Amino acid sequence: MIVLLSFSTTLFALPPKQTLRIPPLMKTKYERRIYSFSVAGGFGFSMDKVDERHSDPARTGLAMTGMFRFHFFVTPNCHIQIGFENMSQKTKFNTYYFAEGHSLFYDGSFGYTHQVRTYELYMPIMGRVGFAGQEDNARSIFYLEGGYAVKTFLATTSVVTQNSTDKDIWGGTTELTFEHWLVSEQTSSVILIGMGLDKRIGWTNKFFSFELLYRYNFSRMRYTGNYNTNDLMFKNSCITFQVGYRFQ
Repeated sequence: MIVLLSFSTTLFALPPKQTLRIPPLMKTKYERRIYSFSVAGGFGFSMDKVDERHSDPARTGLAMTGMFRFHFFVTPNCHIQIGFENMSQKTKFNTYYFAEGHSLFYDGSFGYTHQVRTYELYMPIMGRVGFAGQEDNARSIFYLEGGYAVKTFLATTSVVTQNSTDKDIWGGTTELTFEHWLVSEQTSSVILIGMGLDKRIGWTNKFFSFELLYRYNFSRMRYTGNYNTNDLMFKNSCITFQVGYRFQ
C-alpha cells in the first residue's frame, strides 16, 4: 500500500506533457522572382592593333557605352541575359591619304592623321553565375559572366589632318567593314567575358550594379577612308566599366 501511494504521488508530481512544436519552413527574406531587367551606362578603353607596315601605332580615346538587358533566372544564382548595347569608340593613327593632290607613294612618312569614331550596336546573349550562397537572401552578390554578341556598325565618321600644315583636309562619314562578316560586311561577332557586383537597395528586389566587361572582336576591320583613299586593317578589343540599375 505504501509503495502504491508513493508511485501515485510521483506520477501526479510530473510536469504536464509538452507539445512538440515544429518550426515553420525557412522562407526567403525577399520575394523570389524568375526575371528582371537592367540598364547601365559607362566608359571604356579601346585597344586597337593596326598593320604597322601601313601606319603608325593607333592611339585610342575614351569609349562610351549604354545597355539594356533582360535577365531570366534559371536558378536564383544563375541568370541568362539577352539585350541591346550601344557603344561609341574613338581611335586615331598616322597613315597615308591617297586623294588627288596628296599621298602618291608609300614613302614611310605617314604624313596624315586619321581620327575615326564608330557607333556600334551589340546584341549579346550571356550566362551569369553569382557567388553569394543563397542569392534570394543576399545583400551583395559577386558574379562572373561570359557570352557572345552580334555586333554591327550603325555609323562611322572620320577626320583627316595633314600633319605638315596641321589643317583638316577632309571630314565626313566613312565605312568600316569586317574581314569575316555575318549577314552583311558591317556585322560580325564578339566574345564577352566579365565580372561584377550587385548591391541590394534596402529591403527591395532592386540593385545597383558595377560591372567590368572585356570585349574581343573575332574579325579584323577594314578602314577605307574617303571613298577608298585608304585600305588599312586593324584589330579591336575593349574593356568597359558600367554602373547600372537592376529591377524587377
